[in-house]
Amino acid sequence: MPWEDIKSSDLWYFDGNLVVAATDMEEKKRYLFKVHKSVLASHSPIWKDIFDLPQAPATSKGDKSDTFEGLPLMVFPDAASDVEDLFSFMYMIRHIPHEILKVDTVDEVAGALRLSTKYDIEHLMARIVGVLESDWPKKLCDWDVREKYVNHLLIEKDGEDMDKYFAEPAALIRIATECNVLAVLPAAFYHLSRVYWRVQPSEGATGVSTGAVSAIARTAKVEILEAKDLRRLIVGREALRAEVLDFLYRVKRSRDEGHIATCKLTSKAEPLVWPCKKGLNDWWTNHALNYVLNCDKDDMHPINLYDPLASLTKLAMDITDWNFLSSAKRPCSTCRGWAANEILAERLKIWESLPRMFGIKDAWRNEEDSSSEGETNDDD
Repeated sequence: MPWEDIKSSDLWYFDGNLVVAATDMEEKKRYLFKVHKSVLASHSPIWKDIFDLPQAPATSKGDKSDTFEGLPLMVFPDAASDVEDLFSFMYMIRHIPHEILKVDTVDEVAGALRLSTKYDIEHLMARIVGVLESDWPKKLCDWDVREKYVNHLLIEKDGEDMDKYFAEPAALIRIATECNVLAVLPAAFYHLSRVYWRVQPSEGATGVSTGAVSAIARTAKVEILEAKDLRRLIVGREALRAEVLDFLYRVKRSRDEGHIATCKLTSKAEPLVWPCKKGLNDWWTNHALNYVLNCDKDDMHPINLYDPLASLTKLAMDITDWNFLSSAKRPCSTCRGWAANEILAERLKIWESLPRMFGIKDAWRNEEDSSSEGETNDDD
């Protein structure tokens, strides 16, 4: 069966001096691009070195296996769609997306990222990575800005199919892992870990599940993950839950001495008693822990435990603004401020621990504001 040659409609320049071919072995097709050696060489030192090599003469006068329509033919062992994406960005036929959390950003840049990594096209790779990092940031403050946008969109588009608006993390994890773009992985894995899948019972007699939908308007294609990344997801998700629960139990055991001196309700009659202790302990147990472990009546699952960053933010606001029914049990503003600071400190600790929890070695090693130096061991 002869090969079918398909010329690119957009990447076929009349003054081009090189034809690049990407082959589809199964369909026996060659996708052809007529481009310029100088353009390719200016982008990639690998291609520049190839073009600087002396060209071998044809083995015989009639040998045209290395030419196409009289021009040198260069065969790429890459997917035609990836080659087309790369050349489209290089020739600025297409532009790298810049909208925040654009739903198809990964699809648009994956091919170009894959080949710019392979062929050492540093400037293009840096621009693409910058776009991905803006969606999946390294700093907690940037994550919070992102979440405000997401929550606003959730309210604005209530009732619509949110797949049309939200970036999906599993595809990002696949291409970032392949191209060693580690910095985006902790945030992506965290987002993936908070997707709780509500199982839908079958309408058939067997009662076997027919599928699953997101219980909190989050979407993910978990099925495309490789086994190693699924393991990271499971281990990291359990580590997150354990850390939150440990914090809520640990903070109740705070020593009294440190608070007696600052508590506004401390009396001279009982200088060794922390007056706000009981009120705070009641709040940690009856409000904070109950909120985190509260189960939706339809799911019987503690959904708030899936998103500890959001849950801790709410708890910090609650303790600051909390109005007790009984003024006798109401902690003073100083003690409530201490509790809020403890919650926010725990929130930052969780964020900085994401690389360790999800086993992503060196993901944020060079980020002074985002990662601790000792939390980069890969547990794979």
